[in-house]
Amino acid sequence: MRVLPSCLRCPPTRTGAAALLALLATAFSPDARAQGATPLERYQPAPVGDALFASPSASQGRYFAIDAGLVFSYASTPLALRLRSGATGEYTDAGSIVSHQAVLHAMASAVVLSRLKLDLDVPMTVDQSGDSPTAAGVTIASPGGFAMNDLRLGARVTLLEEDGYLPAAALAFSAFLPTGDSTAFTGTGSARFEPRLILGADYGRVVWSASVARQLASDAGFIGSEVNFAAGIAARIDRFQIGPELFGSAVVDRPASTGPVTLSERAGGNLEALLGAKAHIGPADLGAAFGLGFLRGAGTPEYRIILGVSLHPFEVKSPPPESSPDVDAAGSPPPGQPPTPNTPVNNGANPAKLPVPAPAPADTDGDGVPDTDDACPKVVGDPRPDAKSAAAPRSRRRRHLRRRGPLPRSARRLRRGRRERLSPRHRRRRPPRP
Repeated sequence: MRVLPSCLRCPPTRTGAAALLALLATAFSPDARAQGATPLERYQPAPVGDALFASPSASQGRYFAIDAGLVFSYASTPLALRLRSGATGEYTDAGSIVSHQAVLHAMASAVVLSRLKLDLDVPMTVDQSGDSPTAAGVTIASPGGFAMNDLRLGARVTLLEEDGYLPAAALAFSAFLPTGDSTAFTGTGSARFEPRLILGADYGRVVWSASVARQLASDAGFIGSEVNFAAGIAARIDRFQIGPELFGSAVVDRPASTGPVTLSERAGGNLEALLGAKAHIGPADLGAAFGLGFLRGAGTPEYRIILGVSLHPFEVKSPPPESSPDVDAAGSPPPGQPPTPNTPVNNGANPAKLPVPAPAPADTDGDGVPDTDDACPKVVGDPRPDAKSAAAPRSRRRRHLRRRGPLPRSARRLRRGRRERLSPRHRRRRPPRP
């Protein structure tokens, strides 16, 4: 259970109870709540099109892109009333002011020239309710029904591109417009600004990101100014990815105390852990995540469920190839300039309609004679056109020289003698007898 600024630091005496009664009546009046309210939705989704749920990406990953999506976030018990005993220092639950809160984020983004990303987030609380707890005889009315949250406009510029294992670096800036209802814990009633530094990389099978931001506001509500952080990593398997994420905030400028009813020092931090998975199906991405809250900061839920869907109707992965200035769109050099050996010339014809050259005829043995005209297509033969049979095998001795090297000397003598005995041309004629 999370702590509202009604945690007692004074002992539960009659004087303390009377002071609590008066201060609660003032602190939870509509005017006072408007001055000291804060949005309970602590989950700020990463711009649509990014790889992770809570941690934005440092690189854009595409040249041009337009994305749109919906993210649904359900938080259980984001705001509870707990009373602290001055004698023992223990906290007791007095009930939930907001027992659950369901927020729908309508999001859109655009990537420009691989360096700039513009994003829009229109959050709206579609349902919330509470127990309307009572403390010292004063009932605190719980908000309910539909309410708008603060609209977020953002821009991100990639400063350093990813280079091998070196991560990319980006600088982001978000502006929160006061469109939320401060009486329903969906806004502060004033504009907020948040610069953010991001580091991350996408290695194909593994993607990770980490960021830190400082939130600036003229009226930070009863929590104060914060430093926000987020980090996550995910492993990709085919079209699926899964991985843990961590996000939260720390109070760096707590507002001044206004009496015995103040924000507990334990209630100034927010920390949540998520385990999320996404599936890429064609031009759409489906995602689901489940998380737990660990600290007692206002807005930290007992658990959180996130469902999301995003569409990518238009995207260009990489920039178009650079065309040479010496060649026009038709593939021919400009008029009056002779073509170079490497310049294709088609006389203005459409390259798609040019005749395709016929493939070279098959030559299995590589002797230069096509298989259709080769007497022995699998045996290297004589490529001379005046041969008895084109590409027919050469003499046995030449095949022997090609395969095994020259014959031994004894074999050459034997073969020469056999040829002399068998060939009539080489027979010695006996001299005639006298």
